[in-house]
Amino acid sequence: SGEVVNYERTSRSLDGSGSEATFSVTFVPEFDSQNQVTGFIFVATDITKHKEIEYELKNARDAAEVANRTKSAFL
Repeated sequence: SGEVVNYERTSRSLDGSGSEATFSVTFVPEFDSQNQVTGFIFVATDITKHKEIEYELKNARDAAEVANRTKSAFL
């Protein structure tokens, strides 16, 4: 169909350490002059650190909201 496909994937390391990494993956088809698919461009970007920071920020925000509600209830 010629459309770009994007997705995120979390996979365990193949080294047996049990660690995980998250990747942003993009597939783009390549076409010849007759509009036939001749191949794909595949790009995978490691976004593990980005996801970890996103998770930490969410937890910090949730903790701040709980603290704010607790303070409001106390006052």
